[in-house]
Amino acid sequence: MDRKLDLDKPLLLWCSSHETLASEEIPLFLEAGFRVVPLLTEFWGFTLDEELDGVLCPDWKKSVGLPADVVTQLQRLAICRNEGRGPLQPEDLDLLNRYVDVVYITVLPALAVKLTQVFHGTIIFRPFGHGQLNTYTRIATSFGADLAVLADANNFIWCPILTTLQEIEDPRLYRNPQLLSGFVTRSRLGSSPWKADESEPFVIETIPRIEKQPYYAEMYKNYLADFGDLPLRILGGNSPRGGALNDARIVGRLNDEEYYREACRARISIYHGSSRYHVHYHPVEFMYLGIPVLFHKDCAIAVEAVRSGLDLATLPEYGMYETADEAREMARHALVNVEYAKALSLKQRFFSACVFDRTKALLQARWLRSLCATINQARDNARVAQSREAAAVSPFPVVPAGDTKPTKPKRHWSVRTARELRRVWERIFRRIRQAG
Repeated sequence: MDRKLDLDKPLLLWCSSHETLASEEIPLFLEAGFRVVPLLTEFWGFTLDEELDGVLCPDWKKSVGLPADVVTQLQRLAICRNEGRGPLQPEDLDLLNRYVDVVYITVLPALAVKLTQVFHGTIIFRPFGHGQLNTYTRIATSFGADLAVLADANNFIWCPILTTLQEIEDPRLYRNPQLLSGFVTRSRLGSSPWKADESEPFVIETIPRIEKQPYYAEMYKNYLADFGDLPLRILGGNSPRGGALNDARIVGRLNDEEYYREACRARISIYHGSSRYHVHYHPVEFMYLGIPVLFHKDCAIAVEAVRSGLDLATLPEYGMYETADEAREMARHALVNVEYAKALSLKQRFFSACVFDRTKALLQARWLRSLCATINQARDNARVAQSREAAAVSPFPVVPAGDTKPTKPKRHWSVRTARELRRVWERIFRRIRQAG
């Protein structure tokens, strides 16, 4: 196997269609010590999204250290197409095993399981939740993945965004669990934070794709049933007024700057989520901006807050509600009492400082890099040992057909000798780079 010698940082192939995740995590992985090639895929087609790739994360190109044609080939790999169901092509596997140390995958557990058997590096499977709709175990098995293969797969890492996600999964799937917490970078959210005294008396929430997906259409319907009597504005990727819905409360698609500016006009937000197995980014972003957010007692925000040190009994002081009636009363109080909204906003700094904290996530990502390096080194050592064992099977030199003389057996370095040689060459290359 002609694998690229990794003298500096491991190369991570980042495969996902999640735009916000890409905006946050690719810079994080770069800072944590990875080189990154993003395979930013379309939401439905799982093929390279050229437009998204041209807008997000330009910094990765500065440190990738590969020829441009190789990077192009990596970004056009077909491994995610058809939701990862298709057979892995030999040329794709050769490219992965030659240049890539770590493959990162979000919504395709069956592909992650499949790669553990043929990829020589580490697989990071990054679940960020399906609410109460589905499980990754069910998705993997429905796509034909045999979870039994993970029993011998020491190169698979379950890397969830929430501490709760493995509660409903097959234990075989959450091998080597390594939490990488969700977080938000404040500088990405615009230059104008929420100001209580300038806020207007309406409630803001984000519900995207109301016209396109039944899941969000049902969410919108339930949200109006609970909070439709409040002054609402609904953000997200929708047509103005929701198209055929003709609802003036639906703002329509905005660019990022307009979106965050509109959110900061509101007095308060009521988050629609009620699952401990999923969290959307927008309530976290709102908290970072200072917008007070009301959240359900069963949602992941409440669960992660308790696990980060808050007492459940005190969470109502931080914006937690148990019933829609309670949330309406809290919202109405904020709409007429700016000081209440301001006090709630100050309390919720706990979430950006302790729960969804980038500094914590960076430490977790650095530990993840160390774990990947350990796994890859162990696998490389095992392959060296297998090669030595194979060479020792026959005590006689091999005589290829047509040759008149036996070929000399190849010399196999011991693992210790190989490691020492590598350290020597690393020092030499480092001095060359410093001198240059």
